[in-house]
Amino acid sequence: MVNWMDPVIMGVCNEIFKSIAHVSIGAYLWEAFSSIGFEWSLLRRKRGFKWPMLVSTHKSLDHCL
Repeated sequence: MVNWMDPVIMGVCNEIFKSIAHVSIGAYLWEAFSSIGFEWSLLRRKRGFKWPMLVSTHKSLDHCL
């Protein structure tokens, strides 16, 4: 049986959690920065709005929340 209160086990779990957190934050930032050109063109009205773009706009609004 694993002793979850062992300092060595807690340290390993902490390192795994930090790695997963860094990957998750990196993926979030990658998505936000890769779509910023599209979002900016919608805000500047250089791209005509079409209904399929609603999915992308809704996704980016979720990033703000």
